[in-house]
Amino acid sequence: MKANSADGFRDLVGKVGKVTGKVNVKINGDIIRLFSEGLYQSPHKAIEELVSNSYDAGAMNVHILVPETTKPKESLWIVDDGCGMDEGGLDILWHVAKSPKEDASAKVYRNRKPIGQFGIGKLAAYVLAWRITHISKADGKYRYVSMDFHRVAGTEWDASEPLPLELRELEEEEARKLLKEIEHRDAKAWQLLFGKNGHKTWTAAALTDFRDLANKLRAGTLFWVLSTGLPLVSDFSMYLNGELVRPAKTAIKPLSSITIGQRMMNQLQD
Repeated sequence: MKANSADGFRDLVGKVGKVTGKVNVKINGDIIRLFSEGLYQSPHKAIEELVSNSYDAGAMNVHILVPETTKPKESLWIVDDGCGMDEGGLDILWHVAKSPKEDASAKVYRNRKPIGQFGIGKLAAYVLAWRITHISKADGKYRYVSMDFHRVAGTEWDASEPLPLELRELEEEEARKLLKEIEHRDAKAWQLLFGKNGHKTWTAAALTDFRDLANKLRAGTLFWVLSTGLPLVSDFSMYLNGELVRPAKTAIKPLSSITIGQRMMNQLQD
């Protein structure tokens, strides 16, 4: 399909790009238990889980774009400069409730201890939206997979019969058109993707067709949740609608301070 320049993200998903294979959604019974216990009753904690996946992927920067209530066609984006996903990575992504982090041979990025839960970060999106789309750049190629949860609503997922999703590959021009919404909303996020010094690997996750819980999403509350819930490390920065989210721990004033001079340092070394 030749995309019209006026087409938006939701109009283009599933229409642009060449189908190169399929990704099978696989699930085990634990997912039913996890959701029956109400794992994600807060839209803010659900987004935190998605950001945790960016952290685990070794991202140094993650941009969260929350749509304005007056602009219903906007998507909710999580954009990061992590390791990206190739065809195999996108397939593993949808092995629901079986995390690659459980594998002893799984890669650990930037010596970070994984913080995402059980490999179900993408299903945190289920409480917020009917569709989640992952667009990723890895090994010089642009690929995406889109999951429409309407396909499984009201049914019991059977692990013996995986649900096939189309795996599509994009030319750079197609990727730019598909992600053009980001360019208008966050220039820094766009530069991360397609700038002169853009990253060689990245992932952009988009949530669309929002569910009722998304109506409770508040940017101010999300800002606080992200600032208090994620690790304080020097090589990980978060931006919410273009504003840097500073970890709350950096604002804590010390009770006291001690200056160790050279004389005391020499005594400690003796």
